[in-house]
Order: sequence, then C-alpha cells, then structure tokens
Amino acid sequence: MPDLLGALIFIALFHPTIRYLHEPTATDIVLFGIYFACAVTTMVCSAVFHLFNCTSPGAYKRLATLDYSGISLLIVGSYLPLVYWYAFRTASFTFHEQGLDWC
Repeated sequence: MPDLLGALIFIALFHPTIRYLHEPTATDIVLFGIYFACAVTTMVCSAVFHLFNCTSPGAYKRLATLDYSGISLLIVGSYLPLVYWYAFRTASFTFHEQGLDWC
C-alpha cells in the first residue's frame, strides 16, 4: 500500500513542479509529464507486485517481471528530462566545457 500512496504523491506533485519552473515551455511540460507518468506507473506496478505476489509461483514470476519493467521504465523516464535540461536548455553547455571533449 505504500506504493499506491507514493503514486498519489507523484500525481499531487505534478502541478506544483510545473509551477516552480521559470516560464515552462510545452516541451518542459511534456518531459516532466513523461517523468511523472513513469514514476506513477512504477509505483502502481510495484504495488500490484507486492499485493499479489504470494498467490502462486507463476504469478510471482510474472508480477516480478512487471515490477522490474516498471523500474526500467522509471530509469528511462528519469533520463529524458535530465538530458533535455542539461544538453538543450542550458545555454552555456558545450561538451568541451563539461570535460567531455575526447578528441
């Protein structure tokens, strides 16, 4: 049940997070929406796993796969806003300034 509470908290935090951004663009809203949707999906998948995993060994295996898929989804959903904010929104970002110039 704590996972469902976490999902509700992420849903409740979406609007305040968007309001916190300074002049958010449509892309900002979409990317943060993707992040929050992935977080909520992860919490729901985890809640389903923890609620129903003891019914049978086959159910445990399928629900563990669902739980791990949710975690993988959150990893991807967390990566997209990070790349966008640091690579595209930061005006002073260059690979050379960040020490990523390998040539």
